[in-house]
Parts: sequence; C-alpha cells; structure tokens
Amino acid sequence: FLAGQYICRYYMEHGLMPQLPPADFLHTQTVMVYKSYSMFKISNVTGVALKTLKVLNPAYYDNYIPASQTGNYLTVPQRSFALLIEYVSEREGWKPFSNHQKSGYYATKWVVGKGDTLDKLAALCGATKYQIMKWNNLRTSELYNGQILHLYYAVPSVHTPGPKA
Repeated sequence: FLAGQYICRYYMEHGLMPQLPPADFLHTQTVMVYKSYSMFKISNVTGVALKTLKVLNPAYYDNYIPASQTGNYLTVPQRSFALLIEYVSEREGWKPFSNHQKSGYYATKWVVGKGDTLDKLAALCGATKYQIMKWNNLRTSELYNGQILHLYYAVPSVHTPGPKA
C-alpha cells in the first residue's frame, strides 16, 4: 500500500510516465445480444479493429459470440455504438423506434445511467416496471450502464374551460 502511494506521488522523480489507454478502451458502450455474432462481421460493420473488440470482450473465444436466450453482453467503443445498434437491430429483429407522438403517448429513448432502476424509470414515466420490460423485450429486471430503453409516457392533457353562460 505504501509503495503504491510512493509511486503515485514520486513517479516523475524516477523517470516514470503513466501511459493512458487508447480512448476506445475508456469510452465504451454495451448492448445485450441474443443471437450469434461473428467478431469479424462486427469489426467490418463498425470499423473497430478486431484486436480492440477482443480486448473489450475477452469472454468470447474463436472470434464468436454464441446465441443465448439469457443474452450476452457486447462492448464496443462509444464512437461506433450507433453503427453497432443499427446492425444488431436488423439481426435481432428490433423494430425501428421513432420519437413522435402516437395515440396519446410520447415515445422516447432512455440511456441507462448509474443508479437507474426499472422502478425509478417506471415512476418517471407513469408506468409499471413490467410494462417497461415488455416494451423492451427484457427477460429480467437487470439493467446495465449504457443500455438503451424505449419508454412511453402519456401526453399531458390541457383542459381549456368553455365560455361561461
């Protein structure tokens, strides 16, 4: 412990310079996938080097992510997350999502952050956690940082009184 503190404080006096990892390792996003995926194909679609994908996803062998009913996490650099979501959406059969008003409800996308729970999100949009799970095809109530959820909330109604008689 003391040696670690010493190094952190006096590293420059000993000619040591910290090397920060590349930005692709610092700024990442994760999505849960249920079908099988080839790391080669993900690399081609997102433009992320295969070596980077392997470092970010060390649990997968032979450059292959197996299909799973409970889902597998796939992590990519944040810069390529939109391309990955587009590709995964097609493969997983996710329907395109629009944020326009429809039948008395607004639709929006929510990126899960630290401390977000289904109960908190349900209270925020006036729904139940089970509705949110259904809207997003979630099998469990477990959320992860960076997960994208589709939420719907009621359009506020404005009542304008008619003329007084």
